[in-house]
Amino acid sequence: MTLLTALICVFSPWIGSLFTDNSHVIHLLLIVLAIDTLSQPFLASSLVDTSAIQAGGNSKYPMIVTTLGIWGGRTLGVYIFTWHLGLCAIGKDKN
Repeated sequence: MTLLTALICVFSPWIGSLFTDNSHVIHLLLIVLAIDTLSQPFLASSLVDTSAIQAGGNSKYPMIVTTLGIWGGRTLGVYIFTWHLGLCAIGKDKN
C-alpha cells in the first residue's frame, strides 16, 4: 500500500496535469498524496491487526475501537483543529 501510494505521489504532477493546468491544484495534489503516503503504514497495520483479531473470533473489540477511532479521532479531531485551533484543511484557501 505504501509503495503504491509513494509511486502515485511521485508521479502526481504528471497525473494531475492530465486533469488540470492549474499549478496550484497540482501542488496541493502532491501535498495531499505525500500526507497519505506517510499515513499508509499505520493504516496497513491497523487493517492487518483488526483482521487478525477478527479471525481469532473476537469481532466486538475491533468494532468498538474502529467506532471510537472514527468518531473520537477523526471527527472530534477535525472539529478541534479547524474550529478551535484555527487550522485549515490542506487544499482550502485561508480566506
